[in-house]
Amino acid sequence: MKRFLPVFILFLVLFSGYVLYTQRGTFSMSSRNPAQEEEEIKDVREMGVISSLGSIIVPGSGTHLLTKSDKTTILLTGLGANLDEYLQKNVEIEGRLSQSPSGKQLIQVLRVTPFEATSTVTIDPKEAQKWETFRDESFGMTFQQRHGWDISKTTNTITFTIPSSSALSCGDQPICPAIPSSTIKIERVLNSNDASLASFTGDEKASTKNLIGPHKLVGYKRTQSDKGVTTFVVAREKYVFVLTYTPGNFTTYDPSTNDFFSLITSFDFIPVKN
Repeated sequence: MKRFLPVFILFLVLFSGYVLYTQRGTFSMSSRNPAQEEEEIKDVREMGVISSLGSIIVPGSGTHLLTKSDKTTILLTGLGANLDEYLQKNVEIEGRLSQSPSGKQLIQVLRVTPFEATSTVTIDPKEAQKWETFRDESFGMTFQQRHGWDISKTTNTITFTIPSSSALSCGDQPICPAIPSSTIKIERVLNSNDASLASFTGDEKASTKNLIGPHKLVGYKRTQSDKGVTTFVVAREKYVFVLTYTPGNFTTYDPSTNDFFSLITSFDFIPVKN
């Protein structure tokens, strides 16, 4: 019996060490803070220009690059979006932020929202004589408008009335029905409560970011598809400028829509005259 005692003691020592080791591992796993795990992957939104890494691709380290306005970059990989569709475009991305194996920021992109281009409407050189530059130094803005628009102005509102003859054609109808004129209203609103810019469209959730005018002013756009009413908003210091187009008749295509988008394309701020 004494002969087996050292062996038995050695067995107990080894078994006790194994139990302590497994308990320590279990305790270490269970004592990990769940919040720390959540910090490793965060839901984020970022804005910038997407470019491709081309052949410089390391598995798990991103396929594209987002360059922000401050020239900093973030690696991207498309989890729920085809990033190649947005190359060299200004976009807002939504996704999950983590770290690449090299320690750099990496976003798994779930959604991409491009800034809508507002410069798709161009003025035909033959039509140039029909346009003129509108400039108002008290409002501090300028843009291109067509000749023949009626204008009315108050302290904080300018309204243009587009004649109905330029809005719709009667075609072959024997009797031409009366067609309401389309209007473009520009309101200068004091943002004393520091409200979000998108809220000035009337529906923040239905608004999309846009780059407005030749200097790419950041603004928001909302279109009421059932009425044809289109609203752009852009901020300047403590004021928000709300530009709203209301068609006179939205039952068919309204050519004056192009006039409004030409205005938006050329819209710019100028120094305010005191």
